[in-house]
Amino acid sequence: MSDEAPKTDSKTLEKTSEQLTNEIERLDQVIATEPIIPGGSPNKRLRRKFKHDRHLIDSDYLPRKRKYESNNAILGDRNSFSKTDPDATFMRMKEDAMQMVS
Repeated sequence: MSDEAPKTDSKTLEKTSEQLTNEIERLDQVIATEPIIPGGSPNKRLRRKFKHDRHLIDSDYLPRKRKYESNNAILGDRNSFSKTDPDATFMRMKEDAMQMVS
């Protein structure tokens, strides 16, 4: 058994966001028909949590995951790449470029 977190891709996050949106819409309809409940409605608390989760996915997790997937596609089988010029490679100098010659 592995201790790693399950791997998700951007499509899974998009699907989760869509499911949250559908559940929020359903809760909106339920809340519109229910009477005022002293102490607050559990449906309103649940809707607020779902809205928060959807906001985190849409504004933070999904853009970051897309960036990671893009970077991994550029990286391929190389060890590194430059963010400003993905085709550039690092060239090692045989001599120390900072060494002072007298």
